[in-house]
Amino acid sequence: MFRFFRCRVFVATMAVGTLICSGCGKTDAPALSQVTGDVVRDQKPIPGAWIEFHPEHGRRSAARTDQNGQFRLMYTESVSGAIPGPHTVLFFLPPENPSLPPAGINEEEKKMFIERNNQPEKLDYEEQVQVGQKGSMLHFDLTGKS
Repeated sequence: MFRFFRCRVFVATMAVGTLICSGCGKTDAPALSQVTGDVVRDQKPIPGAWIEFHPEHGRRSAARTDQNGQFRLMYTESVSGAIPGPHTVLFFLPPENPSLPPAGINEEEKKMFIERNNQPEKLDYEEQVQVGQKGSMLHFDLTGKS
């Protein structure tokens, strides 16, 4: 009799646990499209540019260009993509003449100096783009934009 009772308690506990966890693992992220591309000026890639895609509704996606001026948008730190639909794109360029840290400071102080004194500059230019349902590969030419 005691064994039968323990078995029923175990089965009931498992059933309740299954019901409680049935919503586990779901995310609040909407369906996303993969977005890649490049940023150039005067036909040369712009490394270190920061790009933000702002949809009409929802969270923005952003990326930093690599040494070849190429980027892949990130919705969060670990999830790539952007919400499909129209976006306003903002561009932030690295300084043309970055400040170098003074000699004689440690690595942490160097990093803080560089971050504080070499902030990207926001261009006074925005572009409207459409992110497709199946993803997008975009090319931005910032020649003549400031």
